[in-house]
Amino acid sequence: MTKKVYHVKCSETVEFTVSIEAESEEEARELALEDINSHEVIAESTTDWDIDEIILEQEEWYNQPDPVGLESVTDADYNSEGELKDQA
Repeated sequence: MTKKVYHVKCSETVEFTVSIEAESEEEARELALEDINSHEVIAESTTDWDIDEIILEQEEWYNQPDPVGLESVTDADYNSEGELKDQA
């Protein structure tokens, strides 16, 4: 029997700790909320994960033929209201 290829789509919860220099806990919280990605990550772990969907590789949307020819659509193909112009 030939095996099929499946895409197993998952989501995960990641907990991480960043290092922030601040004068108070309140300031540390404000700095974290302002831009969490600007601080050095000193610890990180996946705490939970789950399977969201399992789909055959051949059934993925990006493996399907383009039924309306949208791959060749450009900005010029839209009218001023953002609707696709008649292609006739």
